[in-house]
Amino acid sequence: MTEPYKALGISDAVLTFGEKVLAGLTERFAQIDAISEANQMKVIAAMQKNRLAANHFNLSSGYGYDDEGRDNLERVYADCFGTEAALVRPQITCGTHALTVALSANLLPGDELLSPVGGPYDTLEEVIGIRPSAGSLKEYGVSYRQVDLLPGGAFDYDGIRAAINEKTKLVTIQRSKGYATRPSFSVEQIGQLIAFCKQCKPDVICMVDNCYGEFTLSNGDTMKLWKLNGAYEDLSAEPMKGMVEEFPIEAEENTVYVADVTSNGETTRQYLRADKAGRNGTASVKTFELGDAE
Repeated sequence: MTEPYKALGISDAVLTFGEKVLAGLTERFAQIDAISEANQMKVIAAMQKNRLAANHFNLSSGYGYDDEGRDNLERVYADCFGTEAALVRPQITCGTHALTVALSANLLPGDELLSPVGGPYDTLEEVIGIRPSAGSLKEYGVSYRQVDLLPGGAFDYDGIRAAINEKTKLVTIQRSKGYATRPSFSVEQIGQLIAFCKQCKPDVICMVDNCYGEFTLSNGDTMKLWKLNGAYEDLSAEPMKGMVEEFPIEAEENTVYVADVTSNGETTRQYLRADKAGRNGTASVKTFELGDAE
């Protein structure tokens, strides 16, 4: 097996080093595979529920009436994402187009759009009117307001409360970090933000640019986190909902944390070491069944 690598000029030392790196990532890759399999089964179950069949792939007349393939695809999407309905059309060419359709359909002259997560994607600036553009929401009389995140990346709830007013019609929440340096928001964080906005104004519409979030999670997973520092210091008042790729807190460098992770009804305890400050770079030190001798 080493001959092809040698033919490419890859030394035994480099090959051995690469294999060690891959071996160290085995557990992480297994977690990703498990999440992928769980979500694949969710999609297959939605297809089975809606009796997806060969006839749904037939050509349509193009008029859109009685297009059972399109209608059934949208039912599959709705079941996958747990929504009342879904709009899945080839005419929606990209994410910015989809967001533009949603904003334009819900906002009227005199309404105000609020972003409580800082500035939107660059491609939305002309749509909203942050940068002057013909046909923007601003040109049609829709105002825009944003509340920047706090320095640590948390929501500025006081600022959001002050920004919501009688004109606020829609709150747009961008889950992905996009081109910013902040971490992507978890489903739990977004749920808390929506609940807060609804508390401030019950009839406000909350729109989430979710960016495939459900397919990076295994629904039902929870995490309870402690800092190991002589005695346990509870760092999470509520269990973390959804397994997140980033560390669930701003970690301290070379600090050991303890996490009780519940997945598919089984709970394990993991020691996690942060090898650098922030939300990335964690390494699993030890994993064992909850209740085993430590």
